[in-house]
Amino acid sequence: MASYVPSVVGRINGARTVIWSVPEAASQTFLAGEFVCRTSGYLTVCGTDPALILGIALEDAHNSTAGAYNILVAVATEDTLIQMSVHSATPATNQIEQTDLGKAYEIEVASNVWTIDKDATTNTRVRIQKFVDAVGGGNDTQGRVLVTVLAANREVQ
Repeated sequence: MASYVPSVVGRINGARTVIWSVPEAASQTFLAGEFVCRTSGYLTVCGTDPALILGIALEDAHNSTAGAYNILVAVATEDTLIQMSVHSATPATNQIEQTDLGKAYEIEVASNVWTIDKDATTNTRVRIQKFVDAVGGGNDTQGRVLVTVLAANREVQ
């Protein structure tokens, strides 16, 4: 499954992206572009369908002791736009569909790359706001969209 690493592309209101420097938790191996959250005040990688999301890591973790390094994070605010790829295990829906616009989906991670799980809408975390690629674009070659993190799942309100 080829896909694009998530990235913050800006904010809906045109304001600057909020960037924070957050102390890294012990033994972290996340990569730039992964969803991260805070656990006991330290930055950790999120798991699939995370309850809370701080934002997107802008640099790789250092796999060191807690607090030894700070990591820059693009904070997921109410209007932060994150570019992601769509993914579905079902070939017919492994693409952007017009009905995806405005719809909320779960997110998943495999080999440090996060995608929108088009097969799952129970534990939603993001809402598709805009298409980057054309309708019909599948994530093996295209399938990029802009999403926002749902209010219930943002660490920063």
